[in-house]
Amino acid sequence: MANSKGSNNSNLSSENDLSPADGQARQPAGPVNWREALPEEYRTMAEKFTSPADVVKSYAELQRKLGSAINPLAEDASEEHIDEFYTRLGRPATADGYDLKRPELPDGLEYSEELEKAGRTWFHKAGLNNTQAAILFGGFNEFTLAAAEQRVNADKEAVAEATTALRREWGADYDKNLDYAERAFHEYFGADKGTVRVLTLADGTPVGSHPLFVKALARIGRTTGEHELHVGAPDDQTRQTLEERLKELQNRGDYWTNPAVQAEVRDINDRLYGTAPADRPT
Repeated sequence: MANSKGSNNSNLSSENDLSPADGQARQPAGPVNWREALPEEYRTMAEKFTSPADVVKSYAELQRKLGSAINPLAEDASEEHIDEFYTRLGRPATADGYDLKRPELPDGLEYSEELEKAGRTWFHKAGLNNTQAAILFGGFNEFTLAAAEQRVNADKEAVAEATTALRREWGADYDKNLDYAERAFHEYFGADKGTVRVLTLADGTPVGSHPLFVKALARIGRTTGEHELHVGAPDDQTRQTLEERLKELQNRGDYWTNPAVQAEVRDINDRLYGTAPADRPT
C-alpha cells in the first residue's frame, strides 16, 4: 500500500510539471510591470522611464544639477557670500579683469581713461560678468559717439547759417570784420577759447557761431585796435594810414583815460616801430 501511494504521488508530480500539449516544462511567467507597484499618482510620470534603473539615473542627474544651481542672495548676505555669488555668475576677480574694447574716436574727441576706470569699478560692484559689462560699455560709447556726431553736425549747420547771415549784413567788409572778431576772441579768451567755442545756448546753438557773438567780437576788435593780420613791415600806404590814425588818437581828449584808445595806440606803435611807447602829443 505504501509503495503504491508513493508511486501515485510521483506520477502526479510529473504530470503537473509537464505541459498537457507537448509534455515540455512550463516557462516562467512574463516580467512584472514595475509601475503597478507605485502609487497611482506617480504611474503616469513613470511612463517615460523604461526601468527602475532609468529612474535612479535621472534622479542622480537631477542631484548633480541642483548641486551646481545658483540660489538668489539673501537680503542679509555677507560680503563673502556676495563675492562668491558674483564669482559663480562669471564676474572677474577684479575690475581690471574685464575685457573692454575701446572705440575708435574721431578727431577732436579724446578718450577718457578716468571714465573707463570708473566704469570698471561700477561693473564689478554690480556683479556683472564680462559679457554684460562689454554690452554696457559698448552701448555707452555708441551713444556718446552718436551724440558727438550730432553736435558736430549741429555746429556745422550753425556756422553755415551764421556765415550766410553775416555775409549778407557785412557785404564786402565780411573778411575784415571776421578778422577783427577772431583776433579779439583770441586776445580776450586766451587759454579759455576752446571752452568758449563749445558753449551752447538753450537751443543748442554754439555760442562761438552765433552772429550776435561774432558781431560783438568784431566791434571789440575794431575798438581796441585788433586789426587784420599783417606779416612783416607795413608798406608805405599802410604806414601813412597808421600814422594818421595814431595822430588822430593822440589828439583825442580821452587819450590818457580811455583804455580802448591806449590799446589801439599800442597796437599801431607795435606795427610801426616794434614796441615803441605811446608819447603824449605835443
